[in-house]
Amino acid sequence: MTFPQAVNSAYLNYFNYKTRASRSEYWWFQLYTIIALIVLSFLGDNLITQFLGFIIIGLPSWSLTVRRLHDVGRSAWWFFAGYILGFVLGYFVAEVIGSDEIGQMILIGLCTIGVIIGFISFIFCFFKSAPDNQWGPKPV
Repeated sequence: MTFPQAVNSAYLNYFNYKTRASRSEYWWFQLYTIIALIVLSFLGDNLITQFLGFIIIGLPSWSLTVRRLHDVGRSAWWFFAGYILGFVLGYFVAEVIGSDEIGQMILIGLCTIGVIIGFISFIFCFFKSAPDNQWGPKPV
């Protein structure tokens, strides 16, 4: 898959969380993401730019990562678990327990677990495609 094909495929599958994505599609889109973030950085750091970045880059990246995990035979929960632990639980603990020492240790622990799970899902994206599986045939 070429660079333009990968970017086109990512946008055509914007909300597709059920099929698979090849390694080339995933990594070409990561290159596109870096280029797009550089371009967006020149537009300034405001709420509109951040929203555009999320819509233009974030959502297709999420679906592409989930489809890439499906391609190596992994569930999307590997991807979303990092977000759940790193952000939702971390925020909840910070608000409930506050800024005391124990609360900070729990917060750091949960964020660390979230980062580790996120890193594991990133590592899965390096794996070769699995044979046909529950998410469909091996991508070309």
